Amino acid sequence: MRSGLILIIIGLTIVPLKLLANCIDLNTALLEDLEKLTGIGPTIGQKIIENRPYSSINDLIKVPGIGEKKLAAIKEQGLACVLLTNQTTSQPTVLTQPSKTDSFKQDKPIVELIYDKNIPVNKEFSVTLIVSNLEKASYDVKMAIESNNQIISDVYNEKENKWQSSNYYLKESIFGATVEKNFKLKINEKSLNFQGEANLLVRLRKNGQSSYFEQRGKINILPPINPSQILTNNSSTIINIKQANSDKALAEIYQPASNLFKHHSSFLIALVIAFSSGLIILVLKKKLNNLTS
Repeated sequence: MRSGLILIIIGLTIVPLKLLANCIDLNTALLEDLEKLTGIGPTIGQKIIENRPYSSINDLIKVPGIGEKKLAAIKEQGLACVLLTNQTTSQPTVLTQPSKTDSFKQDKPIVELIYDKNIPVNKEFSVTLIVSNLEKASYDVKMAIESNNQIISDVYNEKENKWQSSNYYLKESIFGATVEKNFKLKINEKSLNFQGEANLLVRLRKNGQSSYFEQRGKINILPPINPSQILTNNSSTIINIKQANSDKALAEIYQPASNLFKHHSSFLIALVIAFSSGLIILVLKKKLNNLTS
């Protein structure tokens, strides 16, 4: 009888522990895990992260894009949970700046972004990320163009050799305390009508962790480049400046064939007229000689 009670108690203890192990904690889950919840995509998943911490599942109602019906569906699914910590210890949060409890060092990373501030909406472009003061570890990188809290860009994933939505991190993209790396971006197909000022967003997190460091910059998205504009630019004179040994700049000017024709068209016309006139005179002279003979 006593052994039976012990087995029942053990069973009642193990079942909740298994449920907790399989649940998705709203305070610590990664974006990829949050997307497993009913009705949650990358956009709302990111908003869930940005609105942390949560004291109960019902707190999801404060997240933009989650209403009563979606909240009820998430509850019914049974995957979401909130694992509360002792109030005397630090609660799980997402930090936009490093702190002593963050995964970053107490001194925040030094981040520099080098990029063209004016980009046509239909043009791919590069962003150079220079970061220092990191711990010697692998970091995931999110590189994105954002407008009105919406991600409107794709980023090139070198490891998988394909473009992916900027909603997702590039896993283990950089390693080390000081790193410089180029990233390729483009405005996604759904946002090709966008024009105006937007935010260039970069986030760094240790691989597998949820807390991150964020840096932002401004970028202007310009109207698209037309093929005719590209041809016009290509037909212009190209000036190549070379630095000579004497520190004097030597300019080598190259002109396309179309420009050369424009500059020398009058000379060519005169040459053709002169040749034609000479030919006519020779023909007439030959006919006169035949008549006199």
